[in-house]
Amino acid sequence: MKLKERIKINQVSYTPRFYYCPECGSLILNTKGGREKKYCCGKPMLTGRKIPHTGDPEVHQPVIFRLEGEILVSAGEQKHEMTPDHYIRFIALESDRGIRFSWFAPGDDPVVKYLPGEQVIRIYAYCTVHGLWITEI
Repeated sequence: MKLKERIKINQVSYTPRFYYCPECGSLILNTKGGREKKYCCGKPMLTGRKIPHTGDPEVHQPVIFRLEGEILVSAGEQKHEMTPDHYIRFIALESDRGIRFSWFAPGDDPVVKYLPGEQVIRIYAYCTVHGLWITEI
């Protein structure tokens, strides 16, 4: 599947899109499609690569690895801290089947297993301090 192809879910074709509010830090996922601007706190929300992220890629940039025959995804090559004030909130896998979220809490290990036959297109990891990180496959 090419990166620019659209995902078909329940007979609806769309490209998932995250939006971020630079004022309050809210993050939303547009599930209806369309490219209309979203607003929060009276200002346009940022989308795509315009969503800011900071911090070290070694602990944030989503990566794929193999362990004991399973294909896994983690937030970064190195283990990310998972404290109440600073942790990976979710990892989302965008695939030919849709978008699948795995949610984490402080103390969890932010690792996600691929499902059999899943064709992942993009991986998102959201750090509560450093923002949304995206890896395109």
